[in-house]
Amino acid sequence: MRMLMEFSTRPVTRMCLRLLGVSFAIVGILTASYDKSFAGFTPIMWFVMALCAFAGAICSTLFRIEARLGADTGAHT
Repeated sequence: MRMLMEFSTRPVTRMCLRLLGVSFAIVGILTASYDKSFAGFTPIMWFVMALCAFAGAICSTLFRIEARLGADTGAHT
């Protein structure tokens, strides 16, 4: 758990997850507008992957808040 917290609280991780979510959303919009599917992924799958990436970015932010609050109170999880 500690390794997950250290990995997910890095600013680079949050930035990459946001960028990944935006790129998945753009690909989903493009595949929906052209009515195509790439590598067997329909447009809805691209939007689901974008939502998962955004959820990961939100969880990463929450982990960072939790780590900071834990550091301020001296609590160890």
